[in-house]
Amino acid sequence: LCVKSDMRGKNIAPQMIATLYHHFRNNTNTTKIALFKREKFSTNYIVPLVCYHSSLYHIDTWFTRKYALHAAAKVLDVSKQNINLLYSFIHSQTHLELLIFPELSNVECLIESKQLFIKLLIVDEQISAVYVFRDANTFYNGVKTIECIGSINNQKNTAFFVNGFFYVLEDLYSKHKFKILQMENQADNNIISKKIRKKWSPYNIVPIAWFFYNYIFPQQSCENTFILA
Repeated sequence: LCVKSDMRGKNIAPQMIATLYHHFRNNTNTTKIALFKREKFSTNYIVPLVCYHSSLYHIDTWFTRKYALHAAAKVLDVSKQNINLLYSFIHSQTHLELLIFPELSNVECLIESKQLFIKLLIVDEQISAVYVFRDANTFYNGVKTIECIGSINNQKNTAFFVNGFFYVLEDLYSKHKFKILQMENQADNNIISKKIRKKWSPYNIVPIAWFFYNYIFPQQSCENTFILA
């Protein structure tokens, strides 16, 4: 929710959230729990489901050389025809304690409309990793932004995983002209972020928190959480 600056502090956002929650709680038979994302979270007396930092980078100078995959590796675009591979892979990951995903049809629609870009890294014919990107539909000074929502690594050799990320990001950069990267540091994105920070510094860091509405659940660590939303 975005409230105009001159209307803030007038309890508008909480009223809209309560109205939305009341509507779907009383008009649907399947949805009873709401999930909200809060940027620039700093409140100490509200315990979030999970919190982490989102880092923004200018990437238009990152690809002075092309990233290549190992001969044993390849990247597969997730589509409506093979999305079952994505879900099977994600649900097999035992190191993640919390997984939250929308309905399959919703993910398919977002992929077909190029709002989501989901890539599988295949190594020796096995799924090694998944990277989930989203078109932020946001421009900073006229520059397009791509979000890396999260990623999952399935092997001990993180070099394949990190190199696969840069390979995929370079492809998105060249095809869609994204020049700002927003890294959401949940799941195994933390591995990639550590590698990025060794070479580049973010120009902005935003604290992020997710909350259940009218539902109690223990707080989770960002490394063990993957929310695709």
